[in-house]
Amino acid sequence: SMGEQAVVVLRGHGGGLTSVDLSSGEGHWAVTGSQDNTVRVWDWPVDRELQTLQQGASVWSSQFSPDNTKVLLTSDKIAALWDLRDGRREVTLSGHRLFVNQ
Repeated sequence: SMGEQAVVVLRGHGGGLTSVDLSSGEGHWAVTGSQDNTVRVWDWPVDRELQTLQQGASVWSSQFSPDNTKVLLTSDKIAALWDLRDGRREVTLSGHRLFVNQ
């Protein structure tokens, strides 16, 4: 490549990284999902972890809501919506027979 290098490296997951999403608007956050059963929210310009959400199973995708206050994730056979303001799982959508990965 043409002299490309990482702008920032986010370290903290204990398993393979499976997803990354950047906040919209003027936010400067990143959300990462991992096979270590967590979603982590970062202030990425300063490489600082803000929050860890314990999912209980490998996380396959994670994405901010349009207003950056929630994260939708998929984990094994469920989709879950977490509220970042209080760190609680708000909704769990289950019933899938196969793994949900997006």
